[in-house]
Amino acid sequence: MPQPEAGKLTPKQRVFCEEYITNGFNALAAYRKAFPKASANKKPSYPYTLLNTPHIKAYIEQRRSEIFESL
Repeated sequence: MPQPEAGKLTPKQRVFCEEYITNGFNALAAYRKAFPKASANKKPSYPYTLLNTPHIKAYIEQRRSEIFESL
């Protein structure tokens, strides 16, 4: 998957991040929602690769902070 510019997520990456946050931090379930046509062989490890991508990690941390501050 091509890497977007720093700070910019692809639409599927954004779905992954939002689903990850809303589903209680279940990376595999978030991956299945964002990438429903992905090969079953990739599903066990690819979600964790996404979580360790710098711009995705930063987005998730930003959203978690926003949610925490709104409580």
